[in-house]
Amino acid sequence: MAGAEPQTPLLVRNFSDTALWAAMHRAWEMERPDALFRDPFARKLAGERGEKIATRFSPGRKDAWS
Repeated sequence: MAGAEPQTPLLVRNFSDTALWAAMHRAWEMERPDALFRDPFARKLAGERGEKIATRFSPGRKDAWS
């Protein structure tokens, strides 16, 4: 289609991708010196995909849980 903008692939493709997004926020929280909770498995669960999603949709991640 002439003049159409190129489409980028969807970053969040299904509902379960939101779990990866939340896991990355939990990992970021745990890295804070004043963390409200600890989740030693969060970063592993989030993986590269979760980090990519969270970074894209949460650019101001500072104090993300507050």
